[in-house]
Amino acid sequence: MTPIRKVGGLVLIVVCVVAALIMVASNPVEHIEDTNGPEDYSLQIINDGNIEAMNYGARGFSSTTDNLTGYTTYSSKKYTGVTEVYGGTCLTGTYTLYVNYFEVREGNAKLVLTMDDKIVHEFEPNEIGQEFTVENARGNYFSIRLAGESASFKLDIS
Repeated sequence: MTPIRKVGGLVLIVVCVVAALIMVASNPVEHIEDTNGPEDYSLQIINDGNIEAMNYGARGFSSTTDNLTGYTTYSSKKYTGVTEVYGGTCLTGTYTLYVNYFEVREGNAKLVLTMDDKIVHEFEPNEIGQEFTVENARGNYFSIRLAGESASFKLDIS
């Protein structure tokens, strides 16, 4: 075997090992089981600090967009972690978020609105048509974040 082939083979092995490590490290989240019962949707392990810092990975999150209306529905049969559902910089002085529905069927889940990485409002699970308005929001970064622990949920926002 020529020295070039040996080096090429070694590089290929190193690249494969690094790629495998990155894939494992990018989704280290294991599902957190629901220990507080089927009627209590409050988080037990993930806390507000994890939500604000976005320092908890996510697993099991999915979304579908209706081609006719353009609306996106978020859902999962078993979701664990923290994810930003939507975010951006406020272009106007007032920002209003309308949650059409946030249905939690199993597990624990929390839906919040953050401004500049601070929670400013928490939406109630299983309540239809929730609305929240932030005044003096121009230039601030807003984020709608979902945290869950083995949560089965459906979410629609506008």
